[in-house]
Amino acid sequence: MRFGIERFAQAQLADQAGPVRRPRLRMTTSRLPVALPPHWFAEDDWRGTIIHAVDKHGHILASVTVNEEVRGYLLGVQQVPAFHGKAPRYMRRNWRVRLYRDALAALMSAWRG
Repeated sequence: MRFGIERFAQAQLADQAGPVRRPRLRMTTSRLPVALPPHWFAEDDWRGTIIHAVDKHGHILASVTVNEEVRGYLLGVQQVPAFHGKAPRYMRRNWRVRLYRDALAALMSAWRG
């Protein structure tokens, strides 16, 4: 019985203090070979690196998933399939820079409509 009263008192104190704002944690990555526009951010995921286009209010407008293992990208948050013949190949020097630059260009063209 006493445990229930203590929990009730804690709940009342929490209600009196008002809503608790917890900061949103984002798993950011700093290993990008290109600079992102303001308010955009990237995060690592099991699919690869996901780059989000964000407006000034913090809402995600569009995303692109870049996977360095298969050396490809797709618009949206999804798994990038292996090379399928129509996608450009990223090989030789600076392939990472070209991959991310092309992914950002595709995201900007999709975002602007």
